[in-house]
Amino acid sequence: MLRTYNLFVDVKRSLQKIIIRRLEEFGINLSRNTTTTGLTPKVEVLNLLASIRPQDNGHKLVRVGGAGDGGYLIPDDVTEISECFSPGSNKLSNFESEIAQRWQIKSFICDSVEEKPSDLTAFQDFTEAWVGPATDGERYISLSHWVEEKSKSRKDLMLQMDIEGAEFLTVMASSTQLLRRFRIVVIELHFLEALKNKWAFDQIYRPFFDKILKEFDVVHLHPNNCCGIWTYGDFEFPRIIELTLHRKDRSKHLRPRATTRNQLDEPCVGSNRDLSLDFSEFGNRISVKWD
Repeated sequence: MLRTYNLFVDVKRSLQKIIIRRLEEFGINLSRNTTTTGLTPKVEVLNLLASIRPQDNGHKLVRVGGAGDGGYLIPDDVTEISECFSPGSNKLSNFESEIAQRWQIKSFICDSVEEKPSDLTAFQDFTEAWVGPATDGERYISLSHWVEEKSKSRKDLMLQMDIEGAEFLTVMASSTQLLRRFRIVVIELHFLEALKNKWAFDQIYRPFFDKILKEFDVVHLHPNNCCGIWTYGDFEFPRIIELTLHRKDRSKHLRPRATTRNQLDEPCVGSNRDLSLDFSEFGNRISVKWD
């Protein structure tokens, strides 16, 4: 009897290993001895996303950078901003060109040389590098190192960041003192479906949002319609969003907006349906609306 039971246990364990191994080939992790297995409680995900509900802070929004990808809404509060730092270009300089023409703001751009825009002027300085949490002397440069090296001003700065997922560690590695130098921040956030992963939520997403929301108000949120949505049960949310942040000391008042939709919004990908988010007045309910 004991021998039969032990055989059953051995077969069960072997089958478990085979199933786990097969699931891992598809990116599904069921191993008990790793902290990445747990799901973030749904209420924690919803509470965090509700904290980035856009606010009317008393400054009207203006569109800069034209229609489509590379254009963003920013608060009409750019007087005395001297320089803009724009990590991640993807061969586009629409935004940097317009702030130069309208407000004579100089931009510093960095990316790989293959992504260097072809229409740069004396108002744009290009560095062949990727911005990340640290400078390695070869390919990566930290935001603090880059600003210290390039900025010649003591006035307020602007940050426009689209660095394909490196934004989280880059911001967390930046000092509060550096972040406060930026009056306006436009940042594209990627891989938001990983909010469901408990380890990623605790170690990356929550510390990131805690840090930026302590210094800035969210004044606009625009879902990027390039890459669809992710789900958590009956909840839906875009995989990529664009956030416009305005330093808290510039606020005139704070009034939560019911929707992310703004008449100045343009779809990032013209051939795809655009989407927006509606926020409930009660609780933390967020609904995706397709145009």
